[in-house]
Amino acid sequence: MAIKRFFVPTLPGSALSPNARKHWSAKARDAKQLRTEVAVTVLSVVRQQGWQDLPFSKARLEIEVRVCRKKLGADGYYRPRDEDNAQASLKSAIDGLVDAGVLADDTAKQLRITKTTLVEIETRSLEGIEFTLGEVA
Repeated sequence: MAIKRFFVPTLPGSALSPNARKHWSAKARDAKQLRTEVAVTVLSVVRQQGWQDLPFSKARLEIEVRVCRKKLGADGYYRPRDEDNAQASLKSAIDGLVDAGVLADDTAKQLRITKTTLVEIETRSLEGIEFTLGEVA
C-alpha cells in the first residue's frame, strides 16, 4: 500500500471556521485561497518526487493541524480548538488535493478521513497542515 505525506505551511482563513458568521464573499475568498495553496504545494511535491502512482482511486486520509496558541495579534487565520471544527474548516483543502491530482474524488465512496488531530507548536512559522494519504484496495 502506497503512503504519501504532504505538508502545507498554511492554515484555513478565519472565515472557514464552522462557527464564523462572515459574509459569503469572505468565506469564498478564504476557501479559494486555501484550495489553491494546497493544490500548488502538493502538485509541486508530486512533480519534485516524480510520483507516478497517482491519483488514488480509493484512499484513507489522516490530517494533522499544527497550531501555535501564542497571542501575537490577529493575522486572519483560523486556529481550531477541537478536531471536529478543524476537519470542517478543511473542506476546501481536501478539494485542493483533488485539484492536485492525488485523489480521484473526495466522495465518501472514494475517501475516508480516518483521523484529524491538533498539535500545539511553539512558533507560528511551523504552523500548517500535514496530510497522510494511504491507498485502499
